Amino acid sequence: MSILETENTGEGSPQGVVLILVGPVPGSPTGKDQEALRTLRMYNLGSLISLAKWAVAQRVRTSSIP
Repeated sequence: MSILETENTGEGSPQGVVLILVGPVPGSPTGKDQEALRTLRMYNLGSLISLAKWAVAQRVRTSSIP
């Protein structure tokens, strides 16, 4: 994973683009030829941070339910 471009706007949340090389899950039937199935994906850094915050909030919410 590489951060291609970032900018600090002073708003507290980083802005930028993340480049991720993804492949199949090891051990899966499609994971035999890993080189052929790798792809590059670009994601908005702010969106990834927002998704991570949401996932943490969901985990906290479900763990606090008796």
